[in-house]
Amino acid sequence: MKQKGIKQTDAQARALLPKIPKTKQVGGVVVERTEKDRLCDARERLRTAAAKKLATRYCLYNFRHSFCNRALKSGVDPITLAEIMGHSNANMIMKIYQHIHQDNKHLKAALAKVNRDRGPPRGGTPPTQPCIRVRTRRFGWLSGFGC
Repeated sequence: MKQKGIKQTDAQARALLPKIPKTKQVGGVVVERTEKDRLCDARERLRTAAAKKLATRYCLYNFRHSFCNRALKSGVDPITLAEIMGHSNANMIMKIYQHIHQDNKHLKAALAKVNRDRGPPRGGTPPTQPCIRVRTRRFGWLSGFGC
């Protein structure tokens, strides 16, 4: 916090001192606290309050979720991703991220990949008409191109 230009003065800590309890309970016994202990707690409260104002808060779960979304959309299979994410099996990935497999663009990309993997037809150039059609509940008929 010194780098940010925030300084805690002893006067600020002493002003907070009346709010700090004079006793604490240790192992079921009430113990009297010294002024030094109470000042230390007051400084800690000031430091915590200043840190809350300055610090950017992040939710680490959001990072994991974003990583998993991007990996699935880029074609990483759920079993491999479950291993990377530390899950014991792919069931968790399939339950939480099932909405990704209902994405229209993702399904079309998967069909295009299947068609690419088949290679060109024996007769020469690939036709411009779709060769694989898949019916989905949500999007109806989807077609892959380039057989």
